[in-house]
Amino acid sequence: MSTTPLDTALHALAAAARTPLREGSSASSWRWSVRQQVAAVRAELVQQSGSSGGAWIEARGGDAFAERNELLARLADLGTSVLEDADVDEVRADVGRVVDDVARHVRRP
Repeated sequence: MSTTPLDTALHALAAAARTPLREGSSASSWRWSVRQQVAAVRAELVQQSGSSGGAWIEARGGDAFAERNELLARLADLGTSVLEDADVDEVRADVGRVVDDVARHVRRP
């Protein structure tokens, strides 16, 4: 099975979120790194959906568009919460859920 740019972006987001915060290191640099990966996933999801590579979403019909739009909204919200939410563990959990849901959406027949 080949790896798509979206698969790569999802993997990078999950890895960035799992990166431990080290003593003395700035949480803001961790947050910015995760935020950049959230943006990359969102961009790839939009790109796949809007390109000829997004034929899979057309074949699935209107429900897939609604699901994709919900995921895009969640990614936008996540981008904000990554920067603002004080609870890093909750942010990590949210990232994990979104990564799983986007991966499931793309692989759904």
